Amino acid sequence: MRWLVVMFLVACSGGRPSRPPDVVPAIWDSVRESAGHTVHVATHGVACRDCHGDGAFAPPAADVCEKCHGTKPVPLHATDAAPVACQSCHGFGADGAVRPDNCARCHERERHGDQPCGECHRAHAMQSLDPTPCTGCHDDHATEHAGRRGCLDCHSMHEDTQVAATACVDCHAKQPRALRVTAAATTAGHPSCTSCHPPHSFTAAAVRPCAECHPQTRVLAAADHKTCTSCHQQHAGAAPRACTTCHEERVAHPTACTTCHPPHTLAAGQRAVACESCHDKPHHATARCRDCHEPHGATPVLAGALCARCHQAETASTRGTGHGACVGCHA
Repeated sequence: MRWLVVMFLVACSGGRPSRPPDVVPAIWDSVRESAGHTVHVATHGVACRDCHGDGAFAPPAADVCEKCHGTKPVPLHATDAAPVACQSCHGFGADGAVRPDNCARCHERERHGDQPCGECHRAHAMQSLDPTPCTGCHDDHATEHAGRRGCLDCHSMHEDTQVAATACVDCHAKQPRALRVTAAATTAGHPSCTSCHPPHSFTAAAVRPCAECHPQTRVLAAADHKTCTSCHQQHAGAAPRACTTCHEERVAHPTACTTCHPPHTLAAGQRAVACESCHDKPHHATARCRDCHEPHGATPVLAGALCARCHQAETASTRGTGHGACVGCHA
């Protein structure tokens, strides 16, 4: 009988005798290397009878684990089909996928980066309610967003990579007053909030200065437009603030302000483009456009007063000679 016991233990513990004892069922060869048998028999030397009994070597009952692990807290696992037993995660069968570290066999959620589930979830605790705090690994990213809870204000536990960077507008579009930011804030040049706001640092002082990305951009009348936000509202989208927001002067010239005053392409000190860039008509003798035309005025009226700006002597000599105004002869 002693040889039978020896062969019986060898069969369970990993050795391969030439022929298994008759009391061991044929399935032993496919289950002996399962996660459950490996840790119990090969690692901790648990005798086969402790789980299978001394009888006909029947499969153990679902509650057999309680004999040794009765004090182990039951994990928060349940399915619609049936209660989850220890053997649901600690495999003792031929399916090698049933093992404690293969949570994805049942849970089809994104993992946290490339981390195993056990980095955040404790298998025998109320893992859904009491996971490891985020700062346990990310102590350098500790933050309070607008005085709220912290990491889970922006991140969900099983999110795709970088999804939080695209979710700012979803929350801020619902906020009141100054905290309200809509999708108009994201443009081709600023595709996400983190283009300007470094993640985990949301103070005004931490916002990246515009010049960090636009170092070569010149500004029209820099002394009057000291900051980019003089014209560009941070969260108003691509369109800048209208010039008439600050400049209330009436303009009769039939173009937009930026036709003559492009804000970022003029040379230093230049205020407007040359009139000739749009008007190719010949000049009046040596006069400049602005000798007759006011920059923001309507087309000048051809009258003596206009001519007298440059031709005072000539207009005086025509008085009493029967000649009318200059425009009588000069179209």
